Parts: sequence; C-alpha cells; structure tokens
Amino acid sequence: MNLKLRTATLLTLVTIALAGPASAEITLTFNKVHDSQGDVLLGVHLMDIDCGDGTTVTGFLCHGDVSNCASQAPSLCRRQSAPGGPQARKGMTWGLDTHTPNLGTDRVACRAGGADCDPYRGDTSCNEALPILCLRTDGSPNPGVPAGSKWLGWAAGHLATTLPVQGSSLGSYPAANAICRDHFGEGWKMAQFHDGTSKRGWKFEAFGHVRADTRFWVYIRDQKANCWN
Repeated sequence: MNLKLRTATLLTLVTIALAGPASAEITLTFNKVHDSQGDVLLGVHLMDIDCGDGTTVTGFLCHGDVSNCASQAPSLCRRQSAPGGPQARKGMTWGLDTHTPNLGTDRVACRAGGADCDPYRGDTSCNEALPILCLRTDGSPNPGVPAGSKWLGWAAGHLATTLPVQGSSLGSYPAANAICRDHFGEGWKMAQFHDGTSKRGWKFEAFGHVRADTRFWVYIRDQKANCWN
C-alpha cells in the first residue's frame, strides 16, 4: 500500500507494506491546528485520510511529527472499512438550545434546533466530522439561570467547541478530553450527558457562546452511544 503525505508546503512519498492482498494508495493531508489565541500548536496535526478504497477518515487529531502520525493511517483505514466499523456506528450529539446574551450563557441540550439525540444507540454516523462540545468546570457562580428544574442544571463553568473532528477518530473519552485541552488549555474536557447540577442529564447551562449551526459530539458514561464503544 502506498502512502502519500501532503502538507501545505511539502509533498513526500512514503511506502508502507501491509499484510494481506489489498493494495491501494493512501493520501494524507496535514492541516495546522491553532489554539483559541490563533497561535499554531506545535507537534499537533489535523490529519485527513483518503484510504484509496472509497473510505475516508477526516479530522484525526494526532500528536508528534508527521511520520509518527502517518504510521497510524493504515490501521485507521482498516478499522474504518471493516464490517460494522465506524461507518456503521453512531455517536450521540447535542446542540445549542438557547443563548442568553445578558447573562452570557448557553443552554445545550439533547433536543435542540429541531433535532433530537439518541443517548442509547447514538444518533449521528461516526463518519461525520463535528465539533466536540468542551466544558471547563471552574466553579463559576450561577448568574441567574433558573436551574432548579430536575432536568436543567448549572454546570458552573464555560463552554467552547473544537474544530470539526470525525467521530471515528476519537478513540476514547481521554482522547477526546486531550483534544479539548489542545484547543483551550488545561482543565477542559469533553462535555458529558450528566454534566450540571441536576445530574439527570438531557440539558445544562454554562457560560459560553457556542455555534448554533451544528450539532456537537457529547460523551455519555453509562450507555454505548459513543463512537468508541
């Protein structure tokens, strides 16, 4: 299997031998990753993979030099194209329900923007690239959010979203947390279904101004509705 690496300024050809009869050319495109201040993150790449057999992996965040990232491509392609693999799997997503400008808060929820989530089996193909909803719980006081409902809690923190990431590339909850930290710094993690003071799930509120035009990957700890399950 031939492996073609591409960055904005460099084109390098590398050959990787894989076991088995399959033979295809894998094309990798590496994109720079910026933090919230606009600075380039060193040693972090956002990798798009064309597996050469009709399958793709987009938005795979990898650490290290280009050759280390490239070495992961064949196994990602095999996993992507396997029967019952990530293309058949679904992950849970949430959306922005409401933004309250005078408080500077966002209410994020399973049911938002005319779409609903499935916290039991997942609702969105893991082949899709969506932002991760990230949360930093920092003890922020409630500015007046009516969080007394058993279904709505105050998360005592701040919300933000990453660049779009293909669900099948996440791998695990710690891996998703690392992407949040890479984007926004220490203390950030992937938001989860049961965040907030209600602990019942389905929706919560925190400081933020996240996008209203897309769904977000959100973690659930007690169901198999994550792309890595």
